[in-house]
Amino acid sequence: MMAKEENHERVTFTVEETAKLLGIGRQLAYDRVRTGQIPAIRLGRRLVVPRRALERLIEAASTPGPYGRMEVDKLPGTHRERSPPSEERSSQ
Repeated sequence: MMAKEENHERVTFTVEETAKLLGIGRQLAYDRVRTGQIPAIRLGRRLVVPRRALERLIEAASTPGPYGRMEVDKLPGTHRERSPPSEERSSQ
C-alpha cells in the first residue's frame, strides 16, 4: 500500500513574506493591510495573509478591465475604491 501524500504547501504568509512576494517594502505592505488593500487575518498577535486571498488579489489586479489593468487601490471591496474617470468628472 502506497503512503498518502501530504500537502505541506503553506496556506498563509507573514506580511513581510507577502511584501517580498509582491516586490514592495515591508512598511508599504503593512499600510496596505491596514487599509484593507491586502487582505489579512489576525491570529493572536500575528497578522497573516491567506495564500488564496493573495492569489485572487494578484489575479484581479492583472486582469485587464475597461480602463486597462486595475490598480490594487481600485479593486472592488478595498477602502480606496474609485469610480472610473468619466464618473468622477460627472459627479463634480
